[in-house]
Amino acid sequence: MRTIAVMLALGLVASLCGCATAGYQRASQASSEIGRARVVTINAHQDLVAAVHAVQNLTAKETTDLRPPYQSFAAAVKGLDAQVQELPIRGRAIRKRGNAYIAAWQEDLGDFRNPDIRALSAERRREVAESFQRLDSEVLATETSLRPLLAALKDMRLYVSIDLTASGVTSAQELAGRISTQAVEAGQHLQSLLAELDRVAAALSPMRHAKETPAPTK
Repeated sequence: MRTIAVMLALGLVASLCGCATAGYQRASQASSEIGRARVVTINAHQDLVAAVHAVQNLTAKETTDLRPPYQSFAAAVKGLDAQVQELPIRGRAIRKRGNAYIAAWQEDLGDFRNPDIRALSAERRREVAESFQRLDSEVLATETSLRPLLAALKDMRLYVSIDLTASGVTSAQELAGRISTQAVEAGQHLQSLLAELDRVAAALSPMRHAKETPAPTK
């Protein structure tokens, strides 16, 4: 009987702890997912830059041995492919954590006794929800810009792998030009996404970021 009583007591404590997740802890969980998405975004941008650079080296007239730039190009495309597949997974994880955070916040609004404070918290909840929505839109926009670029890069990789000759590479100049154009737009989306990830992560942080002190005027 004593063992059963101890087990029941422990179960009750665990239950109470599970229900006592604070808002800042939920925010921290969402922020952790944002950190993972940030790593994917940075890696994607690095692979994108490497792929475009390799294409430029591959199609440059002064390049004599086409194999090294092709190998660099193939490796960068493979890396970018992995990041493009990972990005929507990270986006869904952020959305899930964000939705849980916002939903729990809505439930917590009922605990306020002062209607003015409740209204203030509700307004802050709306702002945070909109912030998550903007981030979600940026993730989708970035993914949308990357997928056609990745398809073009894969076509270029296959085309050159079949015909890795001076004539073959020269004939792919037009495709290389389209890739460079698409890469500029995709790179801008990746930079915008990184800025959004940093913005939302900073907004969710329990740490106050120190502002720079202006230099005294003479």
